[in-house]
Amino acid sequence: MHVRWAYLTPLLCLLGCDLFSPQTPPSACVENDADCDGFGIDDDCNDNDPEVSPARGERCDGQDTNCDGQIDEGFDEDGDGVTTCDGDCDDTDDTSYSGAVDLCDDGVDNDCNGLVDDGPDDDSDGDGVCTPFDCDDTNSNISPEVPEICDGIDQDCDMLIDEDFDEDGDGVTSCAGDCDDGDSSVFPGAMETCNGIDQDCDGTADSPITDVDTDGDGFDVCLDEDCDDEDSTVFPGGFEIPDGVDDDCDGVIDEGWEGTGSIGLFTPTADGVVTLGGLGLVVSNAGDVNGDGLSDFLASSPLYDNARGRAFLWLGESFDLTAPPSTFPPSVTITGAVEGEELGSSLALVDLDNDGFDDVVVGSPEGGPGLGPEGEVRIFWGGASVTPGSWAPTDADVSILGSYGVERCGAAVASAGDMDNDGRDDLAVGCPWYTTADGLVGRTVLFTGRTRGQWASAGGSDDAEMIVMGGSSEVHSGSVLHGGFDANGDGRDDLAIGSPEWAIARGRVGLKLGESTLPSTIDLDDCERVYEGQTGESLGSWIGSGDLNGDGKDELMLGAPSYNANRGRLSILAGATVPAASGDAATRATWSFAGAGANESVGMSAAIMHMDNDGSVDLVIPSPGWDGPLGGDQGRASIFLGPVATGTLTPTAAHATIVGAAGGDSLGLTLVPLPDGSDDGRPDLILASPYSDVGANNGGRITLVPGFP
Repeated sequence: MHVRWAYLTPLLCLLGCDLFSPQTPPSACVENDADCDGFGIDDDCNDNDPEVSPARGERCDGQDTNCDGQIDEGFDEDGDGVTTCDGDCDDTDDTSYSGAVDLCDDGVDNDCNGLVDDGPDDDSDGDGVCTPFDCDDTNSNISPEVPEICDGIDQDCDMLIDEDFDEDGDGVTSCAGDCDDGDSSVFPGAMETCNGIDQDCDGTADSPITDVDTDGDGFDVCLDEDCDDEDSTVFPGGFEIPDGVDDDCDGVIDEGWEGTGSIGLFTPTADGVVTLGGLGLVVSNAGDVNGDGLSDFLASSPLYDNARGRAFLWLGESFDLTAPPSTFPPSVTITGAVEGEELGSSLALVDLDNDGFDDVVVGSPEGGPGLGPEGEVRIFWGGASVTPGSWAPTDADVSILGSYGVERCGAAVASAGDMDNDGRDDLAVGCPWYTTADGLVGRTVLFTGRTRGQWASAGGSDDAEMIVMGGSSEVHSGSVLHGGFDANGDGRDDLAIGSPEWAIARGRVGLKLGESTLPSTIDLDDCERVYEGQTGESLGSWIGSGDLNGDGKDELMLGAPSYNANRGRLSILAGATVPAASGDAATRATWSFAGAGANESVGMSAAIMHMDNDGSVDLVIPSPGWDGPLGGDQGRASIFLGPVATGTLTPTAAHATIVGAAGGDSLGLTLVPLPDGSDDGRPDLILASPYSDVGANNGGRITLVPGFP
């Protein structure tokens, strides 16, 4: 044991300072400095220990040896609260100090007892990390050394679950069902909005969602992408019509004819208002009565008012197809003088006096002043100023009567064009009940063009310049007429005469070619060509024409509506310098079309015209007896866009189909192609539904169908 000299000095001085040498002179101790360390009691925090004073350095001994108010400062470098003199065996590791809990598997004597890893913690799961650092010591896949995976568990013991799997910060990780972790609005349970995105991650975009169908067309705004929910005619897959609207919601406006749509989509319309009136049972060709450049036409109800009959004249009207009028009333009405005359059984527009205005021709086959019915044809002159309203039969400028009782002249009339090439249009009149010794063979009379004054002499059917008599086996020849076409391209118009009852309804059609000097009288057999039908098909019940292949020669269309259980058939014979030889019409046809089912009655009407203004000629073929989903005889019109390939056409091959608005309407029983009826520079089509019930029971309706731009 060593005794420090400083502690003995006071005692020795008491005994005698000369006992040792050298001796500290008494003057070294100042007043009030008991330990003689040079600091008085006021500055020395322990004046009884010369090793404690402000001049001393701090020692690790549990005392404040430098009198700075701190004990052993500088001897706890790791800040664990235990100094080296108090047992901290590693003052650089805050986990190692006397009294610490020894940690497992860290290779450190944490409790400073001289033993390594002898503490109470262990590593039950053997993952190399023990409690408390391992937040689940029962699972070796969980520890601070394990990377986080997306499974709803804190693998890396950082007190965060799946922290690297919620990139969009919406609170739902990808493993918890977030189907788009780049969009914070998308996660399970999110509210769906109409944007084409599966926001609630249920596998279906925009569902469930409360959608709307304001217009009641069966298509929702969101789920069905109805592009105009205020218009029930506009929806995805709708029928595109030329109206300046994207009717089928495909992003393209007025792209052309495609699909199937109802005639009810089109306006304007005109409805018959008389029960059983049958407006549209008869229509005329197109013409221009007032010379304004717009197409005019006639339609009639021959059975109006106990078969008195009534005809209507529609003048072309300028209107915007994007906002067409709903109706278009006729400008002129002509009503039969007496019941039973069936005024309007035939109609035509033709410039008979060569003044540049088409004239109105109306047939009344049951009329006439005699005991007949001889039949009567009335002519009303056209002009720049057409008086609107009602025209009385007595207002007619010319009246042509049948020269014989019961010949029923006026059962058919037709603009014959200029058959004799004299610069004036001619008029054909059918008198199908004309009788000879062979029976009701019928006849067709042709009045060539003349001045107004000369028309005064055309008082009877015998006054005609050419007469075509029915053959000896004929029945009611001349009941159907069609003219104003050029089948052989010689510059003269030709005339087709129908005799659908010939040979027990086989039917036949005589083609009389135009020539400079027309014969005064011939038989139908003497026509340049005679085309015959097959058993029971009634060929010649309707006749039309048009240049379908664009070669400058008109094709001849022959209808046989009774073909094959009334399926009906249309045979189209190509125009040619030398027309197809006489004989069976069907085998000589370049194009043909038959009804798909019984009683469709194809061959009652058709049109060769421009429907889409693309430069190619199109073909429209109605099936007025077609039974559709709305009922029997709903009717439909098949549209074949040009160029139309030769051969057999079928309804399923049509580019577009317009169907009747209701069962029983017989859409397309008649039609009128108009060069331009609405002043848009494009052709239009009048389609009749003569048995429509909109205005009255079987009152009839006509509809204007515009062409596409």
